[in-house]
Amino acid sequence: MVTITLLVLLISWTTFLVNIITIKQSQNLIIMEENNRPMPSLRVGSFNCNGLGNRNKRDVVLRWLKNKPEEIILLQETHTTSSTEEDWKKSWDGEILFNHGTSNSTGVNFLFKSNTNIKICDHKIIEQGRTSLVEIEYESIKYCLVNLYCPNNNETSVVENTFSEALGRSR
Repeated sequence: MVTITLLVLLISWTTFLVNIITIKQSQNLIIMEENNRPMPSLRVGSFNCNGLGNRNKRDVVLRWLKNKPEEIILLQETHTTSSTEEDWKKSWDGEILFNHGTSNSTGVNFLFKSNTNIKICDHKIIEQGRTSLVEIEYESIKYCLVNLYCPNNNETSVVENTFSEALGRSR
């Protein structure tokens, strides 16, 4: 079984931008097609939501994301806390993995749509509110996804710790 590691970096000033990554894998290479046959694909989106503490805004954004084609969505700057988890779960049909920040800063989440055949193998918080890693299995391929919300200062330890953890798992 092959493991693919994706590192999604989204800086805090990127507001309401969705980056789409479509992954298709064969023989340790990411490819689009083989012999004119479509390979299994996994769509991953990344979105800096600039705070979803407000219930109305959260519901609008989550409804919008439900209509997107991606199976997994990585959110940054969610502003979630343990006290808002149940509200999030009521607004989303699939699985949510939380890494809380505060009610007015940081926080990263993984959203998985309910109609997919994705097995979540492991979830690790690398840095509270900033970086999480999830290992999944999809179509007999293991993936390691990293969700990173970078600080907007010169502090490099968050990125260094993230790379170290992610690269350690891809062996």
